[in-house]
Amino acid sequence: MKGLMFNLLEDYVSSRLDEEAWEQIIDKCRLETDAPLEIVGPGTYSDRDFMEMVSQAAAHLDTNDKELLRQLGSFSIPVLARRYPSFFAHFKHPKTFLKTIGIMHHTEIKKLYKDAAPPLFNYNEIDERRIILKYVSDRHLEHMVAGLLQGLGDYYHIPLTIENTKYTRQAGRPACEFTVRFA
Repeated sequence: MKGLMFNLLEDYVSSRLDEEAWEQIIDKCRLETDAPLEIVGPGTYSDRDFMEMVSQAAAHLDTNDKELLRQLGSFSIPVLARRYPSFFAHFKHPKTFLKTIGIMHHTEIKKLYKDAAPPLFNYNEIDERRIILKYVSDRHLEHMVAGLLQGLGDYYHIPLTIENTKYTRQAGRPACEFTVRFA
């Protein structure tokens, strides 16, 4: 997993607590990474380490892993929009953003991080107000994707709801389909 994900997690936890609390959380983790406080965006790190940090942070914040991932996803959108404004500037609505997410995410992530293994996103329009977004990844970060969807709605000031979440498989890989309704 790219270090950017770890950096977003650290930023989120530090925004809720403080830098010292983040260091306490890291101290409780059993990690493969030798220097977890030195993780940087372009680096590649263990998926297991990320989930260990999520679990320890969730316990510290008195929540569960799924809820922490949702909150992290929502928190991440404005951070990513500031860091990568060109990814967000061309759109006025989360629906139009999501129409391009599969191509944009995969292509742009691979440009920035040559060794990245990004998830796949597919988009299907049901009608004017509803879409199905399919997330395909072995990482099982569907709760973070749900938070990212909420964060997109907030960022573009378009209320949205996730009406249904369906777990499937695509080409033998875990997939999650989100039915999203826009106000």
